[in-house]
Amino acid sequence: MHTVRLDIKDSVFDKVMFLLKSLPKSEVKLRVEQNVTTENSDDIVSFFQNSPLKNEIKLERSKEQYTGRVEF
Repeated sequence: MHTVRLDIKDSVFDKVMFLLKSLPKSEVKLRVEQNVTTENSDDIVSFFQNSPLKNEIKLERSKEQYTGRVEF
């Protein structure tokens, strides 16, 4: 069995899914992953969500409120 990953734009997603769903179920296992980020997303959240290091970086805080002083 082989694995194929497709990045499909929203404009053709329904057409591709129709084609894939018409294949024999016994020979093709279809798994859909939702990707909510866009190609041109520049926000910091998208950067860290798509980072290959996301499982290596642990962001934790000791308190809910930061009370230290910020120096400029």
